[in-house]
Amino acid sequence: MTSAVDERPATARSDRRASLGWWALACVATLVTVVLRLVRNPTYYFLDDTQTGAVGQWYALGQRLLDGDWTILDPGAWQGGNLLVEGQWGLWNPLSWLVAIGSHAQDDAALYATFVKVVFLLVLTSGVFLLARTYGASAPWAAVAGFAVTLGGQTAYLDSPSWVTGLMGSGLFAWTWWAMDRYLRHGRHPWPFFVLSYLLVTVGYVAPVLMLIALFVAMLIAQGLQKSWSDVRRTLGLGVYSGLLVVFVFLPSVLTSSATVRTADGIFNTQALNMDLGDLAIGPLATGWPTVTWFGGGLPFVPVAFIAWFIPLLPALLLRGRRPELAVVGLVGLAGLLLVMGPSDVGPLRFQIRMMPYVVMAFCVAFAVLATKNWPRTFTQRDRWWARGLLLLAVWSGAVAVPANIEWVVLGGLVQAALLEWIMRRPDLTPARGVRLAAATVAVGALAFSALATWQNPRGPLPDFHVPESIAESAATEAGSEHGIFTVGNVFMLSANPDGYSETLLANSWYLTGKDAASVYTVVRFKRMSEILCSGERGETCPDAYERLFQRDGDDRTIADDMMLNTVVVMKDDVNDRPVPPDGWTLETFEHTWIVSRDEPVGRAGSVVHADGAEVTVESSSTTEVRFRVDEVTADDASVAFSRIAWPGYRVDGPASVGDPRRDFLLSVDLEDAAPGDVVTVQFRPPGWTLELASAAVALLIAAGWSVAHPLVRRRARRAPRPDEPAST
Repeated sequence: MTSAVDERPATARSDRRASLGWWALACVATLVTVVLRLVRNPTYYFLDDTQTGAVGQWYALGQRLLDGDWTILDPGAWQGGNLLVEGQWGLWNPLSWLVAIGSHAQDDAALYATFVKVVFLLVLTSGVFLLARTYGASAPWAAVAGFAVTLGGQTAYLDSPSWVTGLMGSGLFAWTWWAMDRYLRHGRHPWPFFVLSYLLVTVGYVAPVLMLIALFVAMLIAQGLQKSWSDVRRTLGLGVYSGLLVVFVFLPSVLTSSATVRTADGIFNTQALNMDLGDLAIGPLATGWPTVTWFGGGLPFVPVAFIAWFIPLLPALLLRGRRPELAVVGLVGLAGLLLVMGPSDVGPLRFQIRMMPYVVMAFCVAFAVLATKNWPRTFTQRDRWWARGLLLLAVWSGAVAVPANIEWVVLGGLVQAALLEWIMRRPDLTPARGVRLAAATVAVGALAFSALATWQNPRGPLPDFHVPESIAESAATEAGSEHGIFTVGNVFMLSANPDGYSETLLANSWYLTGKDAASVYTVVRFKRMSEILCSGERGETCPDAYERLFQRDGDDRTIADDMMLNTVVVMKDDVNDRPVPPDGWTLETFEHTWIVSRDEPVGRAGSVVHADGAEVTVESSSTTEVRFRVDEVTADDASVAFSRIAWPGYRVDGPASVGDPRRDFLLSVDLEDAAPGDVVTVQFRPPGWTLELASAAVALLIAAGWSVAHPLVRRRARRAPRPDEPAST
């Protein structure tokens, strides 16, 4: 006869195997949706910012890591070279390092980008599965949540094809939330939280950080209402740790913003990439298009407002009992909704639609827990009318939002109505008879609606710039033979003429050449340089930029000289007149471009480029430091200019000081107190560097100390006598 004690381990092992099986099914379902999208569009996960931003960035970071040349500043990348201000390089993030190094393992950029996206979709699925489980969801319903969260409109149509750091952020947020709840409510070790919170913050993407703050606030509210003051203290301690990491990662951007185009400090609403209640009403419909204002003022024409097809079932679950443990989940979802519906621009923050994955996550977790606890024995007539009403509202909202899409709205609504009625009328889907079948039915429905939406929207709203998928092909472009490259004109014309990539490149594809280029992708352009050369985020400029580059100043020098450019590419379709090369430069004519090259190439950007009223000798030069000796001073207002941007954070060691920028954007050092023989060191450190490093050090000490102390405190608590036990003598 087997005792109950003997049965418990076997039951636990069986539960673990079942849980593992349902997790595996959720991952398989996620992979099926990936395959469906790739069948419809083989480059679905290689669009827009992934093409023009992420791939080149990964390659450049990977090359530096492989070369042991890790740096926080890249002078030759010009506006895109302040890597800590750019943020999303992930300089402090080991996951980003792995992705970056992995980009050198093969030549197919599209295939590698797809692989990275799939990995992080599985990270998201797994994190939400665990999160739902820790809140009390059964394995089948947690699997539904883990799979369904990847189908949310923002994740499916924006983050997955393009904004990969958004996908990384939402996946890591789910895991961080799980680790935090696991520690605070279940008493487990806090080290997973410290690791995962670090990875989340150091991705450098602001949306998950804002939601992490919302999570802390939600936790504190729930604990305060329960008067659980010990939990409040522990949550505040975790918040201090994460807050120090936020200072470490994001303070450079804040303190540098005044010099960049991201200086907006107002709050206003242009209705760009945020939502209203009418858009959110379409949330249950996988084929409905909201009236979200897209880039350029149009509509995205994809279901970016989609949350989950089973939203109409929610009232039936809510009406059968409250679940206080979901208070934090509800508050996090509410915070996400308020941000999504908030002003389109809050200082430098924009594109509030980026918070939608967290709304979807909160809903899926709450649904999984409610379905586990409250799935009805019988769906009443009231339950059915609630479901019908919500679906009808979604269909009506989708139909009036974009009438041209009414056929797909009606089709999706009819299929959804039939499936809902089938679920609510089947007696074998009750908790007592078929919880697994009920969860599987909801999951299969999610898969079916994903397939329908994929057929309707095979590529999403984001542009395909048709960049070469081969890294070697990009590296062999005609303009990439020397350091110091600048592109003039509308480089987006290359997307209509992909053969033009053999002559020049777009945005961060320049990193694949291994050569310095000023035309890389950046969203934090140095304001004065951007204005002078009329440059945009992906390296595009106005046609006048050519003349501005070669206009001579009082020292008979040009901006091209001061930037140490060796190659200037001019887009034919945008600049009608054949450019006239200045003395010392040669013009070559190609099908889509004119390429103007310096006859005698100069060195790489970053060092001394011009001395006015003095003669100096450079003793050493690196990405963040230049050391030079003063040989002669011939004027009271002598100065030295450098071929690097005058970012905030430069300091001078020696008888000199940082002066007014040459041409309003080049670093300049005044030699007012210098004499022959003096040595001057010019060094870059981000503004607030000491505070940032101190924040990181204190965060590390908190994590280490807490991790060591936790098991000791737990052991002492277990050994302490109970209040009703006499103390030992």
